[in-house]
Amino acid sequence: MRICFFTAGSEAWASSRMRAYWPAKYLPEATVLPLPEAAGMVAAGEPLPVADVYVFQKAIAGSVAKAIDDQGHGDARKVWDVCDPTWWFDPARSEGALALVDGVTASTEALAADLVGWMPEEYRWMPVEVIGDCYEPGHFPLQAEHIGRSLRFVWFGIYANRVGLHAAQANLERLAANGYRVSLTVMEGGPEIELVFLTKVAFPIYHVRWSLERENQVLVAHDVALLPSYPGPWGEMKSNNRSLTAWASGLPVCSGLDYYHMERLREPSERQTFARLGADMLAPYAAGAMARVWETTLAGMTRRAGG
Repeated sequence: MRICFFTAGSEAWASSRMRAYWPAKYLPEATVLPLPEAAGMVAAGEPLPVADVYVFQKAIAGSVAKAIDDQGHGDARKVWDVCDPTWWFDPARSEGALALVDGVTASTEALAADLVGWMPEEYRWMPVEVIGDCYEPGHFPLQAEHIGRSLRFVWFGIYANRVGLHAAQANLERLAANGYRVSLTVMEGGPEIELVFLTKVAFPIYHVRWSLERENQVLVAHDVALLPSYPGPWGEMKSNNRSLTAWASGLPVCSGLDYYHMERLREPSERQTFARLGADMLAPYAAGAMARVWETTLAGMTRRAGG
């Protein structure tokens, strides 16, 4: 089956690589094309890749959806792939997206259920299937070595998601107050903007610029991935992609909300135990395995009646 993924961004975007670039490596007839590039091709009168299924990740360009039909690919299915509840903030545009597609894929069960609950009545026939994010094993050649009793925490993500770290501040302060060696590294795209907690902190905070090439290298230089959930109902919709990234680097993951769990992670044996538990959960999320899920799920979607 020929699948064309129109991504929201480059491979540097977590959602794009974990929901398109990485699984596409294991789909022999797959094509990955950033949506702005596809829109530019349409504007220039150039042909789009030929596919049986076109997957629009996050956003849908009406000009590209129309060009699929105009260029003679009218029998192809169109799918909207969602990983955030965009219908909360732009319901009109989201309803417009539903009008252009034959089905939806969602990154989590909670997100799919929320979308179905919101869907206008005329789209209740539409299939909404869950396909999780994936990780590429070859991207993580290095594994953390758990020695010593330090607690070098690392957080990574996009700048806006730093807000979750404030939930962990009290327990970080408590560890430092009890004399434990604690530090926090913030790895994301804007290290020049320092993390500011509500009060002065008693532990060092370091800022590192994220890059896809150095991600694994930076992670394995730490002891624990500190990954508090995004606060509120939006956090309930988020996928486990950051945990996958940490586990694939051999790190245990903690939310920062359980002080005694954090305290236990001082011990190398405890870190190794929790890192192994995480590694044991990775297999279903490997890019090769998720590629099969994409293939099976999309094969089961049919063109809408009259489409």
